[in-house]
Amino acid sequence: MLNKLKTLWQQLLGNKRQMDEMGFTGVIVAVLDGPDGRRVHKTHNIVTDAGDVFCAQKIAGEAPTNAFANLELGSTAAPTTSKASTTSSITKINNTEKAPSAGYPKANDNDPDNNEGGTNITTWKYAYGKADFNAPSITEGIIKVAAAATGQPVFCHFAFQTGFEKTANDTLVVFYNLESKGV
Repeated sequence: MLNKLKTLWQQLLGNKRQMDEMGFTGVIVAVLDGPDGRRVHKTHNIVTDAGDVFCAQKIAGEAPTNAFANLELGSTAAPTTSKASTTSSITKINNTEKAPSAGYPKANDNDPDNNEGGTNITTWKYAYGKADFNAPSITEGIIKVAAAATGQPVFCHFAFQTGFEKTANDTLVVFYNLESKGV
């Protein structure tokens, strides 16, 4: 009986399996506030292979192999992101490793500076004060394990289309928005 049902099902579907697909997309929103006014920089990211494993483990309720949480910014002149990116894939900017702000990550972020939050979006927020760091060119970033060594896996890697400067007179807030999309 079971084989007959299976055969009938395959005939109806033309021997094709019915599958749901799930994907993740990320949008980074960087809000720079200073004497020159407010500037917003947006970009998309690559969730790495290690990031895919992290998501699967979290969905399954398992302890993740890598406890990805911290943001680190970089200054590579022409950053290249890939599914295989690691902590060695960026030119790190000193003093930019930052843990998420209190209350983050969370779903349905309602921070008015983050217009990319939503009900099916998990948001991480990273806030840098004026004295945290200065950099002439911020071009990229990664989310990684705290104090990760060189060559370690990262959750994601992103590159801004145009680099931007953060001076001692600027604050910077970076939102990482991870959207789960069923296809």
